[in-house]
Amino acid sequence: MNKNILGYLSNYNMPQISESHRYNEIDGLVFAIFSFAPQGPDVRRFRGSFSIDPIGKTMGEISKMLIDVDNNDLLNIRFGFSKNGDYGRHLRFFSHIAKNNRYKDIKVVNFIYNNNEFCQFSAFTFKIGRGEYLIAYRGTDDSLEGWYESIKIFQQDLPSRQLALNYLQEEMDKHKGIFRLVGHSKGGHLALSAAIMSDIEHKLNIRSIINFDGPGFSKEFIAKYYKSILLIQHKTYRFSPTDALVSSVLFGQNILYYKKNMRYIRPYGLQTPPNGHLYFNWTIDDMGKFKLKARSNLSVLFQNTAARIHHLYSPKDLDYIFDQLYTQAADIYKDSDNMVNRFDILTFFLGAAIKFLTIRPVR
Repeated sequence: MNKNILGYLSNYNMPQISESHRYNEIDGLVFAIFSFAPQGPDVRRFRGSFSIDPIGKTMGEISKMLIDVDNNDLLNIRFGFSKNGDYGRHLRFFSHIAKNNRYKDIKVVNFIYNNNEFCQFSAFTFKIGRGEYLIAYRGTDDSLEGWYESIKIFQQDLPSRQLALNYLQEEMDKHKGIFRLVGHSKGGHLALSAAIMSDIEHKLNIRSIINFDGPGFSKEFIAKYYKSILLIQHKTYRFSPTDALVSSVLFGQNILYYKKNMRYIRPYGLQTPPNGHLYFNWTIDDMGKFKLKARSNLSVLFQNTAARIHHLYSPKDLDYIFDQLYTQAADIYKDSDNMVNRFDILTFFLGAAIKFLTIRPVR
């Protein structure tokens, strides 16, 4: 029977990650989703005094705190669309983690959070075995800063990339051993960029990188780090929905990954293309692996359209468009904890599309 990640996690008796039951891509997705958990200093943006310091706690302990009826306003505010929507599904996710033998005793050994005017960044470090660690980079959260930075991910000097690199190298210097990197959306982009930008010694101790439907890079970034990309190409994987949109943005897909390491996941149920980006809408088979399918024509069309936009508009034009949109959006949400919802995001993209039509492209 096909499942999504919630159905997969409902089997609480799965064996712990070990030599005989090795880490796999579904484990990577679990850690990538867990990285979105609201805790640490980032709760200063939420309407409440409850806060979690995750360092030193297990995934099970953290999950129990998040789902506690006296405290789960953190989840409600972060994912609060409805009990059957993002909030309900994340609530079930953490409920399963609290009971699942494979994950509940895994410890968080470090956590970092940054959110300022133009940079949203967060990451967790987990100890998943003897001498084996995993860093999960958080994707775009519900902050306006996060969406602003993600939309400008084409920039050469994205602030979060440097933070991702610094965090990786500091963690690898502190915890001697093997490291795995994962992330969803912008988190996958940061996991890959940190591995690419790291020095040779650190690269040797990275076992695998999984980018779950994260975007590519600018042509300038690819050219600058071309040799570095080739050094990690064999251990880099990308999983995306069949109607992949986000991972079709920007360039380098044929250089960043071997063709066999770019895999497209069959949707779980009937999904419209934008919803395919959400990890709860991906199918897992009875063997505990993603159920794969060929990439759709829509995804290819979107990639070609995105490439054409970057060909027609100069980086200066693109910066201008998104800076104008950010200024307008920041004024609108100045009294709302700077958080945005899915409708706001769609409006943001619609505004960008309109502005593209009003600016004369560079030929």
